[in-house]
Amino acid sequence: MSEGTVSPLIVKYEKSLADDPRSRSFAPLAEAYRKVGLIDKAFDVLKKGLRYNPDYLLGYLTLAQCYADKGEYNLAYSTLKPLIAPNRDNLKLQNLFAGCAEETNHLEEALDSYKYLLFLNPKDQSIADKVNRLEQELHEDVVNVSQEAITFDLDDLKASPSD
Repeated sequence: MSEGTVSPLIVKYEKSLADDPRSRSFAPLAEAYRKVGLIDKAFDVLKKGLRYNPDYLLGYLTLAQCYADKGEYNLAYSTLKPLIAPNRDNLKLQNLFAGCAEETNHLEEALDSYKYLLFLNPKDQSIADKVNRLEQELHEDVVNVSQEAITFDLDDLKASPSD
């Protein structure tokens, strides 16, 4: 990228990070890189920044978003999973986690997060649609399992328990 095409935000955050490598500006810089498609640069910035700021939620959220952008949903899911319970009020985190949980076939967790998001914003039709779809999908699985569990062959039945 030539200097003339660099976003002013990127320039601002790069300068801030150059002035103080321990600065939390690494997360918005990585997010800016991610948004313009420089995922590898974002990963480099996140790796260094999280070393200095291991408890910074925005850093992990951006890291998970980068993983999701690359289709690495298992990595995104495992990055976000420990952050879900203590950060229930972070809607972006909940939404990203729900999507990653769904992609990795952790459907119960995805449904739980989507239901929580719907509780916070009951008029969000796209979330309501996801809740309905997952509930139907999970209900079908339960019905199929219970039907398989009670299936037996009448010809194999014996007259007494000792047989």
